[in-house]
Amino acid sequence: MQAAAEAMGCRFVYAVLPVGTIQDVIAAQAQKKAQALVRRASTHMALEDQALSKEKMAAEVERIAAILVREMPSDFWSDK
Repeated sequence: MQAAAEAMGCRFVYAVLPVGTIQDVIAAQAQKKAQALVRRASTHMALEDQALSKEKMAAEVERIAAILVREMPSDFWSDK
């Protein structure tokens, strides 16, 4: 592809473009990670008979997601 581009007086570039805005992509990843964190904590809390209500879990997901967006930890894009 690069040779064809050069033959036409162009340059060949690779690009990754988000479907929505980059802010939407970041918010979606933060929600995904926050939900996983709250789910893990909720499992342990339920074993100790300290489960949170759905409303409190949703609020905690939002709180953690906001922190993740603000701090963008090094493992932000990791699904672990």
